[in-house]
Amino acid sequence: MTTPSYHEALRGELVRATERRRRRRTTRWAGVGATIVATAAAVAVAVSLSVASPPSADTGVRVFRTPGDVTLQLTGGDADPEEIERAAREAGLDVVVKQAPTGPSQVGRFVAVAINRRAPTFEEVYANDDAGFIGVRLPTAWTGTVTLSLGRAARPGEHYAGSVNAFAKGEPLACLPLFGLSRGEAERILAGDPKTASVDVEWTGTSGPEDRVVSAQSVSPTSVTIELGPPNSRTAPNPRGC
Repeated sequence: MTTPSYHEALRGELVRATERRRRRRTTRWAGVGATIVATAAAVAVAVSLSVASPPSADTGVRVFRTPGDVTLQLTGGDADPEEIERAAREAGLDVVVKQAPTGPSQVGRFVAVAINRRAPTFEEVYANDDAGFIGVRLPTAWTGTVTLSLGRAARPGEHYAGSVNAFAKGEPLACLPLFGLSRGEAERILAGDPKTASVDVEWTGTSGPEDRVVSAQSVSPTSVTIELGPPNSRTAPNPRGC
């Protein structure tokens, strides 16, 4: 067998060295590419945990997710109990929605809530008005059942499922400037307003000469309870649309 010359041996070694460097570069860039892909996937997962599901014009409900909790919230549309339950179920919540008669200001809002198991954190979500609450926030790992009462318009002669702020828009005392008045002053305004002619008013609370109207609740379109108390003991109502 012929022994390779010095020049042939040198050339072979250079070819092998070049091939080794090419393989190292390919492996290194493959590792970098895998790292980039993994990082991008992790970011995508993190973002998806905090992004709200798109609202539907038909359901009137939206679900907000974070790593620690989930919020079920009405969006102002016509909320259907079955659609709310389905949205909650898809979010991992066991929710039962029942309709309850209420006043005009709380139609389409939640008016009551009950849970069958204690939750470490539980919040009702409110809008910036005097109506009912619009959602609930619970831990993602919670496994109990939430029962929500969704307000519907009361039928003629039907009492509300719970008391309603009588000063809120659409209620018997809406837009009447009774808050902070004495009983005598409030009675004069009620007597002179034709809208309250058919409203039965019950007075409650203290009855001293310095006491003033501090709140009013209605249980039907024609039944109101007005509470008297020390001046400045309550925050003035903020009915919208007056």
